[in-house]
Amino acid sequence: MSFKILTDLIKLRITIASTITAALGYTMARGRIDFHIIPILVGGLLLASASAALNQIQEVDIDFKVNRTANRPIPSGRITKSTAIFVSITLFVIGLLILVLFYDWRVAALGVSAAILYNGIYTPLKRITPFAVVPGALIGAIPPLVGWVAAGGHLIDPRIYYLCFFFFIWQIPHFWLLLLFYSDQYKDNELPSLFDRFSENKVKQITFIGIVATAITGILLPSYILLQPQAIGFIISMSGIILMIRASSLLKKKKVNLKIIDVKKSYRKRFIEINIYALFVTLLVIVTNVV
Repeated sequence: MSFKILTDLIKLRITIASTITAALGYTMARGRIDFHIIPILVGGLLLASASAALNQIQEVDIDFKVNRTANRPIPSGRITKSTAIFVSITLFVIGLLILVLFYDWRVAALGVSAAILYNGIYTPLKRITPFAVVPGALIGAIPPLVGWVAAGGHLIDPRIYYLCFFFFIWQIPHFWLLLLFYSDQYKDNELPSLFDRFSENKVKQITFIGIVATAITGILLPSYILLQPQAIGFIISMSGIILMIRASSLLKKKKVNLKIIDVKKSYRKRFIEINIYALFVTLLVIVTNVV
């Protein structure tokens, strides 16, 4: 199995993103970056990778029928289902052992809970309801809490829960922008989507509301997590305002004579912008806590 097949199977870009948010939770609790962070990053990455691989095993029947996912390792035939299962189990066991050995049962339990939520609840719900994204968004809220607890942070501290809330809110419009970009494929596959209940213009309006909620949550973040200096809070606020202004293009009704490719480019730009915003906020908070 080549490295490219492995990275595709474990959705490396997504799993790395969750690892970065775990690092964010760690630095908030610890106030610095030290060698103690390495096991949480490695163990968390392995657990997330195992869940991502298992997700592709669970959805191979649907992936095979959709252009966007047909080239994934299993449906494309680049890897067998049995090999993918072996990879998933191996990564999960190693990741869990790292968390248990270097931290405590709470950290391991949080890591396992993310896997249960992703593979045991979110993935099956996607076949039932278009609103599976709401419980699915909880998955992205867990890694910061894992990092926080690994660094010795208290579970009753409200700061970490507001941070988790930010990532929860962000994931919802993040997914709906993907839905808009791949609207034709979502309409053709077997999974329920918002298009089953709403028009494209209505989905755009709902997505805009989600982006505004993400920006406002980010703007309030410095106050809730006591972020210093104030200049950082100002930068986050301005970036949130810019995000909302840019996202207002979603409120424009689709013109009949507008090329589909131009519409897709607009959705893609909004998708990139909200992801950059989340990453920007994450890095600012990390730098603020370690400098």
